Amino acid sequence: MGWAKNPPPEWRNDPDLWLGPVPDWLSRAAGRSVALVTDRINAVLAACEAERLEMPHVVHVLDASTGLESVFGPFDHPLAAAVFADRFVSDLADLAQTALVTTVIPLERGE
Repeated sequence: MGWAKNPPPEWRNDPDLWLGPVPDWLSRAAGRSVALVTDRINAVLAACEAERLEMPHVVHVLDASTGLESVFGPFDHPLAAAVFADRFVSDLADLAQTALVTTVIPLERGE
């Protein structure tokens, strides 16, 4: 473990010795830069998620008690897959007491 996480005891209570004071102009500039980068990252993530909504999806079902796995689909839209998963679990809950875990997964295009 380096000093960044564990500074010497004589420096722990005096931030001016450790990093020195940060000038106001640097704090403001860093804040703007971080905000611009964060906005760009959020925009890219939103675009990726929007693209994923257009992909076909499958439903992965895991029976937690036996470890048995199944995959159903593909479905045209994630909502259709989610509705199927909910109905599948509720239909089987009436027949047997099993612990089913479902996951809706997009099918990524092969490149």
